[in-house]
Amino acid sequence: MKKIISITLCAVMLFSSIASFNVSAFEVDRSISIQSNDLASLYRNFYNYWYGTGCIRPFGDCSCLRLYKLIDEAPKVFGDPNATDEQIQKMYYDMWDQANNITVEPEYAYYTYENAVKEENYNNWYSEEDWNRFTEKRENLKNKIYKYYGIYRYDNGYVKLTYIGPAPLEEVAEYAVSDAFYEMLKVYNQMTNEYQVTGDLNRDGKADIQDVTLIQKYIAEQEKLTGAQKMLAGGRRYENVSVKEATEIQKRIVEDESAVIVDNIFIPKDGCNESYERRMERTFNYNICPRKYDTPLEFANGFYDTQYAEFEMGYYNLVISKR
Repeated sequence: MKKIISITLCAVMLFSSIASFNVSAFEVDRSISIQSNDLASLYRNFYNYWYGTGCIRPFGDCSCLRLYKLIDEAPKVFGDPNATDEQIQKMYYDMWDQANNITVEPEYAYYTYENAVKEENYNNWYSEEDWNRFTEKRENLKNKIYKYYGIYRYDNGYVKLTYIGPAPLEEVAEYAVSDAFYEMLKVYNQMTNEYQVTGDLNRDGKADIQDVTLIQKYIAEQEKLTGAQKMLAGGRRYENVSVKEATEIQKRIVEDESAVIVDNIFIPKDGCNESYERRMERTFNYNICPRKYDTPLEFANGFYDTQYAEFEMGYYNLVISKR
């Protein structure tokens, strides 16, 4: 089931981050001698995918500035009879690296920051160490955004970020902001995935009527819930806990077989090509990440891994080697 979930989600999630980051989704075999026709084939595949399909984007939003630039530059290399082997190989690897490590849109990073500011450590749910790490990464994201971008908010609430420098390239700003975005996301996912007893919102080891009451108080605005508690409520749209989740927990308490159990809210520890650490950094958590695109009903979060690359890119006969 988790493999099916991964593959299906990956059909719309694809890639994140950027080549200069500390981690990459997977690597090409750099011992292979790349020929001009290999680069031309890679170029056609990426061109068809990114332009021919309307640039499918992840549940967040990604920026493809550098990838588009490489796609524009690649024909100049494989079409040049005087191009050196080093130029061909560098272009080939650069395209692969960037395609699998795309930055998030600055606006998306900013909206995520705004949501992250709303998260509070109600009833000391998170450890002091985790909470301090999260607030530190959150502040770092804010600093990176304000360093490179001017922020304009329209009357309808829409936010536009305009690059203000410093030089030399706007790409540098996206790299820096995306790096900070994923650093914060990783810490937040670690915090919210640490305890996974679904239905147990008060952390007493079991789902019972006290947890139902806690949800009811939350709905009545008599109690506050952390993002971790919202995930424990077990709803597919877990960031918006409702009466429905309270009802499902009640059904579980009396062992009603009709209870809807959502088991893919938390990040799976195995069964995926990506490392668990990588998935912590690349899973969009909708407590803080905006749902810019509605997920299919059967899926709760923005989890993805390199099974997508096998599944989708295999269609284009591209060869990759998983790390």
